[in-house]
Amino acid sequence: KAADGRHPLFVPCNSTGYLWDTQHIGTGKLILVEGPFDAIKVHEAGFLCAALGGTNLPKYLLPDLIELAGNAPVVVCLDSDALAQSIGLVRRLQPFLSGEVRNVVLPPGQDPGSMSLSEIREVLA
Repeated sequence: KAADGRHPLFVPCNSTGYLWDTQHIGTGKLILVEGPFDAIKVHEAGFLCAALGGTNLPKYLLPDLIELAGNAPVVVCLDSDALAQSIGLVRRLQPFLSGEVRNVVLPPGQDPGSMSLSEIREVLA
């Protein structure tokens, strides 16, 4: 945890702005979101989370994602306006990850950072 004891600790991956939650590696499912504020909110809801820094994962970061996910299921949870990118990302990741890979559809106009913790838990259950 960060110095304040409340927020997750994130470390930059390859100095790109892509952020990984290092606190819960190997526990439960891994949630992929677009940005760091989405990741903080999903983390506060109790999930292992990685912020992609957008709607795509560059190929050179795939080994890091494979290591982070391990055998855990991966859930792609992009903003509601990025459904096509979410479906495409699931298709691209499936051959490389050993666990289940799926996406969730958020209500129109929503992103994880704007949802309540209970709404996030319900969507990701």
